[in-house]
Parts: sequence; C-alpha cells; structure tokens
Amino acid sequence: KLQVVRAPWGTNDSHPVVFIDTPGFRDTSKSDIDILVSISEFVKKVHALKSKVALIIYLHRITDNRVGSSASKNITILAGLCDNIELPSIVLVTTMWGLVDAGRGAQREEELREIVWRELIREQQCGFERFDNSMDSVHRIILSSNRSRRTSRNNRAADANQKLMEDLTKKREEARRKLKEISQQKKALELEVESLEKRIDDVSKDIHGGPTISLSAIVRRWVMKARIPAITS
Repeated sequence: KLQVVRAPWGTNDSHPVVFIDTPGFRDTSKSDIDILVSISEFVKKVHALKSKVALIIYLHRITDNRVGSSASKNITILAGLCDNIELPSIVLVTTMWGLVDAGRGAQREEELREIVWRELIREQQCGFERFDNSMDSVHRIILSSNRSRRTSRNNRAADANQKLMEDLTKKREEARRKLKEISQQKKALELEVESLEKRIDDVSKDIHGGPTISLSAIVRRWVMKARIPAITS
C-alpha cells in the first residue's frame, strides 16, 4: 500500500516535501510487477491533476551481497506502464552504510556505478547518491532531481542540435550533388549549341554555294562587266 509522508523543507513549512512510500521490491505479499503498477497508477493520477511527481528514489541496501541488477528492468517496465507520460527524474540511492565496512561498501558502490547501473546512470541520466542517515544526504538526494532534469534537458538539446546538424549536412550534400549535375548538364548543352551552330554554318554555305556575298558587291561586279560608268555622288 502507498503511504503519504509530509516532511518540512528548509525553514519554511508552507512548502513541505511530500514523500510517497511504496512497498519494497521482493516483498513477500506483493510481486514486483504489482508494485510497479501501483506506482505507475499514482504517477498517472498526479499527472491527471495537472501536477507531477518530481523524483523517484530507488533504494538499494549496500549490505546486500546480491547486487540488484533488477533496477534497470523495473525502471524500463515502469516507463512502459506510464504510457506516454514522461517519467520523473530517478535517483538510485544506496542505504545502510552504517552496517557495512567502509572499504567493502565503497567497492560495492563502485560496482553498482560502473557495471550494474552504468547504463542507467550514463545513458538514462539517473542520479546516483548515498544516504548516510544525515539530513545533508537527504537534501543532496532531493536536490539531485534538479541536477538530473538539467542534465536531461541539456542532453535532449544536444541530441536535437546533433540531429539538426546531421539533417542540414545531408541537405547541403544533396544540394551540392544537384548543383554538380546542373553544371555538367550546362556544359553538355553549351557543347551541343556550339556543335549545332557549326552545322548551321556548314549547311548555310552549302545552300548559298560558298561564302555569302553582299548586294553591293554583286552590283559593282555587274557594272564592271557591262562597262556602265558607276554613278558616284
């Protein structure tokens, strides 16, 4: 069953932080899928009220010998159950640090960060924090939602710019290809026009029996042949 817990935030209690406590995974009375369905239904109800869940905190005991690789599967299932609603920021939090040797705990934390949850942290931009039973760690975990959202927005903007750059580059290359084709077609047409003009000249010479003679030259020849004095002004 989901339980609502209100907690003061900072020095002003008029804006408390509202936590929704859910049953833990591997619960004896509920399956993981039942818990994920209840969480998704709550997210959708909040969304229908024109509000939103700011942060999902995924708790993992650092004392567990079995490192939970199910986080990635559960988050993927949750995203599918939430339909088209964008998931809130997600932060993966390790707990119970007081019950484990510091060196052993650090080793498990590194394993979670670099192997088990590597894709969630680097690809899906999930936060990764440590809860050490202090208020400072609580503040750090809650504020990580803002960092995660900023990172997510920046990554989406970078992805959009990268896609735009790829599209523009593709269009530029297509325009260059068409321009090259037009240039080649223009050169071929110019050669064709030059060849046609030469053929026209050749045909014209054949029609007139040689070079074209002006009318004044014909008259002068006729005058000289008839021995008629040319009239000059």
